[in-house]
Amino acid sequence: MRLENKTAVITGSAGAIGGASVERFAEEGARVIVTDINVEGGTHRVERIKEKGGDALFIYADAMQEDELVRLIATSMEKLGKIDILVNNVGTDFGIM
Repeated sequence: MRLENKTAVITGSAGAIGGASVERFAEEGARVIVTDINVEGGTHRVERIKEKGGDALFIYADAMQEDELVRLIATSMEKLGKIDILVNNVGTDFGIM
C-alpha cells in the first residue's frame, strides 16, 4: 500500500473523477477526507470506501468559497491530525457546450 499512514483531502469527491480518485487513494491505504457540497453523494462514497475496508470521513464544504476551505482544512486537521495530500478537484458548469 503506497499511501499507508497518509491522509488525503480530495474536493469534489462525490462526483465521478473525485470519487474515483478518493476510492483509489483509499485502496492504496490513505485515510481520506471526502468533501463535496453533495451530502448524499459524499456520504455514499464514504460508505463504499468503508465497505472495502478503507478509512474515510465526509466533511461538507463548498470549495468555491474561501471560508469553507479554511473550515475544511481546520476540521480535517482537528479530526485526523495532518494532511499529506490535497487534491483540488472542483469544477463548475459555466454552461459551455
